[in-house]
This record gives sequence, structure tokens and C-alpha cells, in this order.
Amino acid sequence: MTTGSQQGLALLARVLVDPGDTIVAEGDPYGMIRFEGEHLPPIAKWSDRTLRLRSTSKIVAPGLRLGFMLGPEDLIAHLVVAKQAADLHTRTLDQHLLRELVVEQPRWLDRHIEEIIPTYRAGRDALVSAVQSTFGEDVLWRIPEGGMFLWIDLHHGTDTTVALERALDAGVAYVPGSTFAVDKPNVDALRLAYATATPEQLAEAVPRLATALRLPCNFVFSARSSGRKDKITGFGFWVGQFGLGVLG
Repeated sequence: MTTGSQQGLALLARVLVDPGDTIVAEGDPYGMIRFEGEHLPPIAKWSDRTLRLRSTSKIVAPGLRLGFMLGPEDLIAHLVVAKQAADLHTRTLDQHLLRELVVEQPRWLDRHIEEIIPTYRAGRDALVSAVQSTFGEDVLWRIPEGGMFLWIDLHHGTDTTVALERALDAGVAYVPGSTFAVDKPNVDALRLAYATATPEQLAEAVPRLATALRLPCNFVFSARSSGRKDKITGFGFWVGQFGLGVLG
């Protein structure tokens, strides 16, 4: 992480947290999945008025849907009461499983993350390669240094929300950029995921995506002309017979 970006996070923390009782909620389910570069410090490094939200489904097992948070003790105490009022508690079996893995075996989580990172890195590399070879310089993206997703800006006037139906017909799916919009619509952007699809599936998914988005590309795949009904998930794609991906 550059010095400039660290200063930007520090400024963000001060602006959001000071003054008053404002609490910053920082979603960080993927922070431990890092391929290269430095691990990014949490906003809590600069302010104690933050809640850091994390999930075991991204770092332990997809089926273990157990979230946890780090924050000020006084605030956590109130949130525990709110949780109990909402649904009493998270499923006991999941909590025991996590304790057995992470607490009773202190080094297990570190070793597990070291094992899964090469798989995610291979997916990242395959998706980036497919986007590069299919679109060339017609779209903009930044190679992710970690996590499970690739963000793409199209800049062709394509509304990715409208195009999603065509993508589903082609056997792929993605998350439209408008889903993440705050002060600008992001209608010509999308998020792709590489966590679940194989490199081979990703290589086929991107040309399908190009066809659905009606963008210029070096190769065009037609699901209908091939007679195949396969559905691709992982980068915003979803899988039927053999799966590809971009939904994440």
C-alpha cells in the first residue's frame, strides 16, 4: 500500500469519525486473501470508533456462513443484545466448528489461507488474461492484488443492468455496477468474480460476456449456435452443467 493511500484512509477515518458519535462500519470479508503487495491496514488503525465486519465464508469454507465483528467493547455489548433480540444467536454447531478449527488449532487458519490463495490467484490470472485477450484496451480494469473480484469499466455507453438478461441467456452472469453506486450511477461498469470457476471456464465465459454486452472483442461465442446450455459462474457468471463465474 502506498504512503498516499494510507494517508487517504487516515483522512477518511478522521472525517467520518470526528466529531460526535459517528461509527464507521468497514466491510472486510476478503482482507486476508492477498496475492501480492502489502496487507491493507483497517480504518481502525486511525480511529477506535469503527466496526470491522468479517466472514468465515470467504476464508474458511463457503458453507460456514458465520460473520464476526471487531470494535469498541461498549458498542459490541449493545450489538450482542440486538443480535439476541433478532434471532437469539448464530447456530451453535457453526460456532463449535469454528472454535474447533481456529481456537483449538491456533495455526490452522494461517495454513488454510496459505493453501487457498494459489487457487484464487490462478482464477484471478485466468480472468485477467481472458479480459485482456477478448477486449484488449476497449475496457478499463485494475489487476486486483487480492480478494475474489475484478471491477471493469466499459465506457461504451452499455447499461450493464439492461444487458444482464442477455448475459443470463448466454449462460453467464455478473453484478452490475449500479448495485454499488452511491453518488454516480455506474451503469457502464460491472463486477466479475473468479472464486469458483476454473481457468478453463473463465476463458470461455469472457467471450460469452462480450457477446452479451455487444462490445467489440477478438472472439465471439454464441451459446445458441453451439446448442450448449452450460451456465458459467464465478465472475459474475453462474453455473449450470459445468459452471463459470462472475457473481461471487
